[in-house]
Amino acid sequence: MIVRPDRRRQGAGLVGDGADADAGGTRRVRALWLRPRVPGGTRPWDCQADDGAWYVVKCINNPQDRRVAPPSKVLPTELFCARLGRLFDPPLCPEPVVVDVPEAVAAAALHPRTRRRPAERAGPGPAFGSRRLDGAMEIKGDGGGRLARVPLPRLARVVLFHSWLRGVDVSALVTESGDIVSIDHGYFLGGHRWDPGRLSSPEPVRLKVASQAGPPERLLADPGYLREALEELLAVSEDRIAAAFAAPPPEWGVSAEVRALAATWVLRRRQGLARAIDNASRRRRLGR
Repeated sequence: MIVRPDRRRQGAGLVGDGADADAGGTRRVRALWLRPRVPGGTRPWDCQADDGAWYVVKCINNPQDRRVAPPSKVLPTELFCARLGRLFDPPLCPEPVVVDVPEAVAAAALHPRTRRRPAERAGPGPAFGSRRLDGAMEIKGDGGGRLARVPLPRLARVVLFHSWLRGVDVSALVTESGDIVSIDHGYFLGGHRWDPGRLSSPEPVRLKVASQAGPPERLLADPGYLREALEELLAVSEDRIAAAFAAPPPEWGVSAEVRALAATWVLRRRQGLARAIDNASRRRRLGR
Protein backbone atom coordinates (compact mmCIF):
# COMPACT_ATOMS: atom_id res chain seq x y z
CA MET A 1 0.00 0.00 0.00
CA ILE A 2 1.37 3.41 -0.97
CA VAL A 3 0.78 6.24 1.45
CA ARG A 4 0.46 9.44 -0.54
CA PRO A 5 1.35 12.78 1.08
CA ASP A 6 -1.15 15.62 1.11
CA ARG A 7 -0.62 17.13 -2.33
CA ARG A 8 -2.74 20.21 -1.60
CA ARG A 9 0.04 21.78 0.41
CA GLN A 10 2.96 20.55 -1.71
CA GLY A 11 4.44 23.47 -3.54
CA ALA A 12 2.28 26.03 -1.75
CA GLY A 13 4.06 29.35 -1.89
CA LEU A 14 5.74 28.65 -5.24
CA VAL A 15 3.09 30.47 -7.24
CA GLY A 16 0.68 31.53 -4.52
CA ASP A 17 -0.88 30.19 -1.36
CA GLY A 18 -4.07 28.99 -3.04
CA ALA A 19 -6.10 28.94 -6.20
CA ASP A 20 -7.45 32.23 -7.53
CA ALA A 21 -11.03 33.05 -6.52
CA ASP A 22 -11.94 33.95 -10.12
CA ALA A 23 -10.04 32.49 -13.05
CA GLY A 24 -11.09 35.42 -15.22
CA GLY A 25 -9.98 38.09 -12.74
CA THR A 26 -6.56 38.77 -14.26
CA ARG A 27 -4.67 41.79 -12.98
CA ARG A 28 -3.44 44.46 -15.41
CA VAL A 29 -0.06 46.12 -14.87
CA ARG A 30 2.11 48.62 -16.76
CA ALA A 31 5.61 47.84 -18.00
CA LEU A 32 8.36 50.12 -16.69
CA TRP A 33 11.08 48.57 -18.84
CA LEU A 34 11.92 45.43 -20.79
CA ARG A 35 15.12 43.55 -21.38
CA PRO A 36 15.66 40.64 -23.81
CA ARG A 37 15.32 37.18 -22.32
CA VAL A 38 17.23 34.13 -23.58
CA PRO A 39 16.03 33.77 -27.18
CA GLY A 40 12.88 31.73 -27.67
CA GLY A 41 10.36 31.30 -30.44
CA THR A 42 8.29 34.21 -29.14
CA ARG A 43 11.28 36.42 -28.30
CA PRO A 44 10.21 36.87 -24.66
CA TRP A 45 11.24 39.70 -22.36
CA ASP A 46 12.01 40.13 -18.70
CA CYS A 47 9.78 42.95 -17.51
CA GLN A 48 9.60 45.02 -14.37
CA ALA A 49 6.08 46.35 -13.91
CA ASP A 50 4.61 49.21 -11.93
CA ASP A 51 3.53 46.83 -9.15
CA GLY A 52 7.23 46.20 -8.38
CA ALA A 53 7.16 42.57 -9.58
CA TRP A 54 9.02 40.92 -12.45
CA TYR A 55 7.31 39.05 -15.26
CA VAL A 56 8.25 37.04 -18.35
CA VAL A 57 6.43 38.85 -21.15
CA LYS A 58 5.39 37.96 -24.68
CA CYS A 59 4.51 41.00 -26.76
CA ILE A 60 1.75 41.55 -29.26
CA ASN A 61 4.26 41.44 -32.17
CA ASN A 62 5.85 38.11 -31.16
CA PRO A 63 7.16 36.10 -34.16
CA GLN A 64 4.97 33.04 -33.56
CA ASP A 65 1.76 35.06 -33.81
CA ARG A 66 3.00 36.85 -36.93
CA ARG A 67 3.32 33.52 -38.76
CA VAL A 68 -0.44 33.07 -38.97
CA ALA A 69 -3.40 35.25 -39.86
CA PRO A 70 -5.18 37.10 -37.03
CA PRO A 71 -6.50 36.64 -34.42
CA SER A 72 -3.58 36.19 -32.08
CA LYS A 73 -3.12 32.61 -30.87
CA VAL A 74 -0.11 32.67 -28.55
CA LEU A 75 -1.09 35.51 -26.21
CA PRO A 76 -4.71 34.54 -25.51
CA THR A 77 -3.86 30.84 -25.25
CA GLU A 78 -1.16 31.66 -22.71
CA LEU A 79 -3.71 33.67 -20.73
CA PHE A 80 -6.49 31.07 -20.88
CA CYS A 81 -4.22 28.15 -19.95
CA ALA A 82 -2.59 30.01 -17.08
CA ARG A 83 -6.03 30.89 -15.71
CA LEU A 84 -7.01 27.22 -15.96
CA GLY A 85 -3.82 26.20 -14.18
CA ARG A 86 -4.67 28.58 -11.36
CA LEU A 87 -7.86 26.61 -10.69
CA PHE A 88 -5.78 23.88 -9.08
CA ASP A 89 -4.66 24.21 -5.48
CA PRO A 90 -1.75 24.73 -5.25
CA PRO A 91 -1.80 26.39 -8.69
CA LEU A 92 -0.14 24.68 -11.64
CA CYS A 93 0.93 27.93 -13.36
CA PRO A 94 2.59 31.16 -12.27
CA GLU A 95 0.26 34.12 -11.89
CA PRO A 96 -0.73 35.58 -15.28
CA VAL A 97 -1.16 39.30 -15.89
CA VAL A 98 -1.92 41.53 -18.85
CA VAL A 99 1.02 43.90 -19.26
CA ASP A 100 0.43 47.24 -20.94
CA VAL A 101 3.63 48.15 -22.82
CA PRO A 102 3.85 51.92 -23.47
CA GLU A 103 5.26 53.21 -26.75
CA ALA A 104 8.33 54.67 -25.02
CA VAL A 105 9.13 51.39 -23.24
CA ALA A 106 8.71 49.40 -26.46
CA ALA A 107 10.93 51.81 -28.42
CA ALA A 108 13.75 51.38 -25.90
CA ALA A 109 13.64 47.55 -25.91
CA LEU A 110 15.59 45.65 -28.57
CA HIS A 111 16.12 41.93 -29.07
CA PRO A 112 19.59 41.60 -30.65
CA ARG A 113 20.05 40.09 -34.08
CA THR A 114 20.72 36.36 -34.32
CA ARG A 115 21.76 34.15 -37.22
CA ARG A 116 18.10 33.43 -37.94
CA ARG A 117 16.36 36.67 -37.06
CA PRO A 118 17.07 40.38 -37.39
CA ALA A 119 17.12 42.69 -34.41
CA GLU A 120 13.61 43.49 -33.28
CA ARG A 121 11.94 45.94 -30.95
CA ALA A 122 9.11 45.09 -28.60
CA GLY A 123 5.58 45.80 -29.73
CA PRO A 124 3.57 48.36 -27.77
CA GLY A 125 0.15 47.45 -26.46
CA PRO A 126 -1.25 44.71 -24.24
CA ALA A 127 1.16 41.80 -23.72
CA PHE A 128 0.93 38.54 -21.81
CA GLY A 129 2.93 38.32 -18.61
CA SER A 130 3.74 35.37 -16.37
CA ARG A 131 5.11 36.02 -12.88
CA ARG A 132 8.87 35.29 -12.93
CA LEU A 133 10.02 32.56 -10.56
CA ASP A 134 13.62 33.18 -9.62
CA GLY A 135 15.77 30.13 -8.92
CA ALA A 136 13.64 27.77 -11.02
CA MET A 137 15.00 25.82 -13.99
CA GLU A 138 13.10 25.48 -17.25
CA ILE A 139 12.84 21.82 -18.15
CA LYS A 140 13.39 20.71 -21.71
CA GLY A 141 14.50 17.11 -22.12
CA ASP A 142 15.46 15.55 -18.78
CA GLY A 143 16.46 18.84 -17.17
CA GLY A 144 19.81 17.52 -16.07
CA GLY A 145 18.13 15.09 -13.70
CA ARG A 146 16.32 17.77 -11.72
CA LEU A 147 12.95 16.33 -12.70
CA ALA A 148 13.77 13.14 -10.82
CA ARG A 149 13.41 15.18 -7.60
CA VAL A 150 9.78 16.01 -8.34
CA PRO A 151 7.44 13.78 -6.28
CA LEU A 152 5.09 11.71 -8.41
CA PRO A 153 1.87 13.37 -7.13
CA ARG A 154 3.12 16.77 -8.30
CA LEU A 155 4.37 15.41 -11.61
CA ALA A 156 1.04 13.66 -12.22
CA ARG A 157 -0.88 16.93 -11.85
CA VAL A 158 1.24 18.63 -14.54
CA VAL A 159 1.01 15.63 -16.90
CA LEU A 160 -2.77 15.60 -16.49
CA PHE A 161 -2.88 19.35 -17.17
CA HIS A 162 -0.86 18.96 -20.38
CA SER A 163 -3.04 16.05 -21.51
CA TRP A 164 -6.25 17.93 -20.77
CA LEU A 165 -5.31 21.01 -22.80
CA ARG A 166 -3.54 19.10 -25.59
CA GLY A 167 -0.11 20.46 -24.83
CA VAL A 168 2.39 20.99 -27.64
CA ASP A 169 6.12 21.50 -27.01
CA VAL A 170 5.48 21.38 -23.27
CA SER A 171 7.72 23.07 -20.71
CA ALA A 172 7.87 23.32 -16.95
CA LEU A 173 9.75 25.15 -14.23
CA VAL A 174 11.30 23.06 -11.44
CA THR A 175 12.94 24.32 -8.28
CA GLU A 176 15.71 22.72 -6.25
CA SER A 177 13.11 21.58 -3.73
CA GLY A 178 11.09 19.73 -6.38
CA ASP A 179 8.21 22.16 -6.93
CA ILE A 180 6.95 22.17 -10.52
CA VAL A 181 4.69 24.43 -12.58
CA SER A 182 3.67 24.50 -16.25
CA ILE A 183 4.70 27.33 -18.60
CA ASP A 184 4.73 28.18 -22.33
CA HIS A 185 1.23 27.30 -23.45
CA GLY A 186 0.98 29.25 -26.71
CA TYR A 187 0.39 26.16 -28.88
CA PHE A 188 -1.99 24.42 -26.43
CA LEU A 189 -5.74 24.31 -27.18
CA GLY A 190 -5.45 22.85 -30.63
CA GLY A 191 -2.19 24.03 -32.19
CA HIS A 192 -0.47 27.10 -33.60
CA ARG A 193 -3.67 28.83 -34.78
CA TRP A 194 -7.34 28.94 -33.82
CA ASP A 195 -9.08 26.11 -35.67
CA PRO A 196 -12.88 26.23 -35.19
CA GLY A 197 -13.21 22.92 -37.02
CA ARG A 198 -10.93 21.13 -34.58
CA LEU A 199 -12.53 22.81 -31.58
CA SER A 200 -15.96 21.70 -32.82
CA SER A 201 -15.01 18.08 -33.53
CA PRO A 202 -14.70 15.40 -30.86
CA GLU A 203 -11.31 13.71 -30.75
CA PRO A 204 -9.97 11.02 -28.44
CA VAL A 205 -7.98 12.32 -25.49
CA ARG A 206 -4.54 10.77 -25.15
CA LEU A 207 -2.37 10.88 -22.08
CA LYS A 208 0.67 13.04 -22.79
CA VAL A 209 3.71 11.95 -20.83
CA ALA A 210 6.34 14.13 -22.46
CA SER A 211 10.07 13.40 -22.48
CA GLN A 212 10.43 15.98 -19.72
CA ALA A 213 8.54 13.62 -17.39
CA GLY A 214 10.88 10.68 -17.99
CA PRO A 215 9.76 7.16 -18.98
CA PRO A 216 5.94 6.80 -18.94
CA GLU A 217 6.32 3.77 -16.66
CA ARG A 218 7.33 6.11 -13.85
CA LEU A 219 3.75 7.40 -13.65
CA LEU A 220 1.79 4.52 -15.14
CA ALA A 221 3.18 2.02 -12.64
CA ASP A 222 0.72 3.62 -10.24
CA PRO A 223 -1.97 5.48 -12.21
CA GLY A 224 -3.61 6.34 -8.89
CA TYR A 225 -1.62 9.56 -8.84
CA LEU A 226 -3.14 10.60 -12.17
CA ARG A 227 -6.61 9.62 -11.00
CA GLU A 228 -6.20 11.76 -7.88
CA ALA A 229 -5.21 14.70 -10.09
CA LEU A 230 -8.29 14.05 -12.24
CA GLU A 231 -10.53 14.05 -9.15
CA GLU A 232 -9.18 17.49 -8.31
CA LEU A 233 -9.94 18.74 -11.83
CA LEU A 234 -13.42 17.21 -11.89
CA ALA A 235 -14.25 19.06 -8.66
CA VAL A 236 -13.87 22.41 -10.47
CA SER A 237 -17.20 23.79 -11.64
CA GLU A 238 -17.96 24.29 -15.33
CA ASP A 239 -18.61 27.97 -14.62
CA ARG A 240 -15.09 28.50 -13.30
CA ILE A 241 -13.58 26.74 -16.31
CA ALA A 242 -15.68 28.85 -18.68
CA ALA A 243 -14.60 32.00 -16.83
CA ALA A 244 -10.98 31.30 -17.82
CA PHE A 245 -11.93 32.29 -21.39
CA ALA A 246 -13.44 35.64 -20.43
CA ALA A 247 -12.32 39.10 -21.50
CA PRO A 248 -8.89 38.96 -23.16
CA PRO A 249 -7.69 42.35 -24.45
CA PRO A 250 -9.71 43.23 -27.56
CA GLU A 251 -6.46 44.04 -29.40
CA TRP A 252 -5.72 40.30 -29.50
CA GLY A 253 -8.77 39.84 -31.71
CA VAL A 254 -10.22 36.60 -30.30
CA SER A 255 -13.98 36.56 -30.80
CA ALA A 256 -16.54 35.47 -28.24
CA GLU A 257 -17.51 32.65 -30.60
CA VAL A 258 -13.99 31.20 -30.67
CA ARG A 259 -13.69 31.52 -26.91
CA ALA A 260 -17.00 29.72 -26.44
CA LEU A 261 -15.82 26.91 -28.72
CA ALA A 262 -12.57 26.62 -26.77
CA ALA A 263 -14.37 26.50 -23.43
CA THR A 264 -16.71 23.77 -24.67
CA TRP A 265 -13.73 21.86 -26.09
CA VAL A 266 -11.83 21.78 -22.79
CA LEU A 267 -14.95 20.73 -20.88
CA ARG A 268 -15.44 17.88 -23.34
CA ARG A 269 -11.81 16.84 -23.03
CA ARG A 270 -12.09 16.81 -19.25
CA GLN A 271 -14.65 14.03 -19.56
CA GLY A 272 -12.26 12.00 -21.74
CA LEU A 273 -9.33 12.00 -19.33
CA ALA A 274 -10.46 8.99 -17.29
CA ARG A 275 -10.52 6.80 -20.39
CA ALA A 276 -7.15 8.19 -21.50
CA ILE A 277 -5.57 7.18 -18.17
CA ASP A 278 -7.16 3.72 -18.33
CA ASN A 279 -6.02 3.18 -21.93
CA ALA A 280 -2.43 4.23 -21.18
CA SER A 281 -2.33 2.00 -18.11
CA ARG A 282 -3.73 -0.94 -20.09
CA ARG A 283 -1.14 -0.52 -22.84
CA ARG A 284 1.60 -0.54 -20.24
CA ARG A 285 0.31 -3.79 -18.70
CA LEU A 286 0.16 -5.39 -22.14
CA GLY A 287 3.68 -4.16 -22.97
CA ARG A 288 2.62 -2.11 -25.98
